[in-house]
Amino acid sequence: MIPFIDSQKDKEIPGIALPVSPRSAGEALKTAADAADAGADLIEFRADFVEGGKAEILSAAETAVRGAQGVPVLFTFRTIKEGGSSPISPEDYADLAEKAVRNLRIYGIDIELSQPSAPELLRLARRQKVKSVLSLHRFDGTPGFSEMTDTLFRMERMGADLAKCAYMPVSPGDAARTMGASAYASGRMGIPVLSISMGEMGRDSRVSGEIYGSSLTFGCLPGSESAPGQIEIKALRSELERVHEMRKGGRFVFLTGFMGSGKSSAGRMLSRMLGMPLLEMDEIIEKTEGRSVSAIFEADGQEYFRNLESRLIASFYSREPAVVSCGGGAVLRPENRALMGALGTRVLLTAEPETIYQRLYGRAGGRPNIRNRMSIEGITELMQERAAAYAEAADISVATDGRKTSEICRETAERLCQT
Repeated sequence: MIPFIDSQKDKEIPGIALPVSPRSAGEALKTAADAADAGADLIEFRADFVEGGKAEILSAAETAVRGAQGVPVLFTFRTIKEGGSSPISPEDYADLAEKAVRNLRIYGIDIELSQPSAPELLRLARRQKVKSVLSLHRFDGTPGFSEMTDTLFRMERMGADLAKCAYMPVSPGDAARTMGASAYASGRMGIPVLSISMGEMGRDSRVSGEIYGSSLTFGCLPGSESAPGQIEIKALRSELERVHEMRKGGRFVFLTGFMGSGKSSAGRMLSRMLGMPLLEMDEIIEKTEGRSVSAIFEADGQEYFRNLESRLIASFYSREPAVVSCGGGAVLRPENRALMGALGTRVLLTAEPETIYQRLYGRAGGRPNIRNRMSIEGITELMQERAAAYAEAADISVATDGRKTSEICRETAERLCQT
């Protein structure tokens, strides 16, 4: 038996799971064989599609194991609430799962976090040496960053072998938040993580796992998508390999800090010193939106702009490594800090309020967050509000007061070499 989940924590390219949704034992044999022939690393047997009762489901699952040709099989009964095909009571869910764990030659079982029987099923799976995937699927939106990470940590504490969460995005920042939560939690957990943002809006979450911490991803056979946004296995494998090759090019360098700390000027020089392209986040957003940052704030508000920032940062997984000059508020969201940390090194450029005031004097009109605070006191207040976020996002901190850009960049380059 392939120790798939055990090995995935430290594997570079995520594994690919292919769901099969047979209605009968005959279909189970063929679809499992098709998934194995297509190169699946894991085959998910979707028991909720089988027609009939528990006996028919268990028979079809055993047939799927034979058809899988040695590829590990994950037994899953997805409930209606979490996107499944057939209704089932909590009692019948527990009974079916117990029978599957005790009687089938399956590699693993998916257990929904919301099931009352989840704790006991996890213990049973461990006793039977069957791997457990503890899962949560929500189609009503994407929760906050803390709720997502807390859920993943809870799954590990409960004894899961793999923690899986899937959420439906409803705004441009939702997918980025899911990927950021995955990056944050996976770096602190002892088990593999799988975080999915569903639908076309969340497509990047299915191919960026190597960067953002998802050890497994779900694809599909041609014409057999079983969840919103699934990608056919051949295209998915190609995308995963492309991300892997791109990652070999090095790590990003993110210049963060308060407005006026010198990120743009340092970015231009540092990109030349390091031989890396320069990306100005505000400029990219302005070009994409066809309007200035100030106009975006005035027309759509700060939340809309922050969503654009998050989505842009998350998309960097598909770019060649670069020096990135970040907007002053880009690190305020925890998901952005986590995404940056997964992509590369975060360099905080610091300056005293008096220095910031001198640099920004007469230029506050295009900076919405400082426009009504253009004084040393106002700048100090805003800097204090952001201090904790800046500190958390600082792998390296470089002071810029009274220093030439060349000095700042030399110190930054030297310290980057030490990390």
